[in-house]
Amino acid sequence: MGELSLLHRADLNLDLDLRVVAMKNWARSMRWPQTRLPWRRPSPNLPDYRSAAWYPGTCLLEFSGVSVGRGTQAPFQIVGAPWLDAPAVLNVLKSGPAEILEDIQVEPISFMPSHAVCADESCQGFYFRTASGAVDEPQRPVDLGLALLGALHHAHPEEFDASKVRAALPLLGSPAVLQAVLDYDIGSALRLARLDADAFRTRRAAVLLYEKASTAAHLRDAM
Repeated sequence: MGELSLLHRADLNLDLDLRVVAMKNWARSMRWPQTRLPWRRPSPNLPDYRSAAWYPGTCLLEFSGVSVGRGTQAPFQIVGAPWLDAPAVLNVLKSGPAEILEDIQVEPISFMPSHAVCADESCQGFYFRTASGAVDEPQRPVDLGLALLGALHHAHPEEFDASKVRAALPLLGSPAVLQAVLDYDIGSALRLARLDADAFRTRRAAVLLYEKASTAAHLRDAM
């Protein structure tokens, strides 16, 4: 949040005395389990780190009329709908870039959310897990989210029509990426998204307080 406030000051050319008190003993490369701190829910539907780790990908479907696991024991690790044909969608997913499903286990399941989208409806869909590692954390969750949008549209063009895909635009932020997803040109969608991400990394570089090999002394010096 401190880095983000510094970025806003730079972007908006704000004339203010902004001072950020940096954290100690934290590096950008660290994941939550490495901090050994207790998990505090930032949202009712992020009950644990696992849900938070999958969230950046499956949240892209939040406004598209399918369940993303809210009202289940595994929010954002599950995607489904009453009309979803799991084998058909999985076949489309497998036809995309192989890297998307690398180290990801896709388990077809039936479930019934207790609330939110598809509440009290019998749904067909998928439970996503990583294939290896002690921490269930996907390496490229956004890639999976983009592929899911395209696969649902390709396998179910009526139930998951173009308007359902376009509902993700406020989260995607890129009409070009959205169009590639609609065309199920997932390779192009990923390339465009990565170019956007690279541009953001360049833009934010001047305000970063925490680097990969940060130490407490380095952070104090950065201030």
